[in-house]
Amino acid sequence: MDSILKFQEEPGSKSRMQPYETSEIVMIALRALEYQGKHQEALAFLEKNGKYIVDTVAKNDTLGRLHHHLGHEQEAVAAYETLL
Repeated sequence: MDSILKFQEEPGSKSRMQPYETSEIVMIALRALEYQGKHQEALAFLEKNGKYIVDTVAKNDTLGRLHHHLGHEQEAVAAYETLL
């Protein structure tokens, strides 16, 4: 996963992946971490790679859900408020 995203960042790299494809890879990785109960790891991954996610609704929904699972209620509410 990190190697794919690192390649996207390299100056002059000619990735054949479209932004939405990279976005989906990040979202799939987030879902996998979340389903494994690794909420803190998923949050760190989202904070590091959120810039690749083009679906802002899915990004903020995931952010709110992760904060909620971790007991960060104010952060969860803030993320969910962006969806209103």
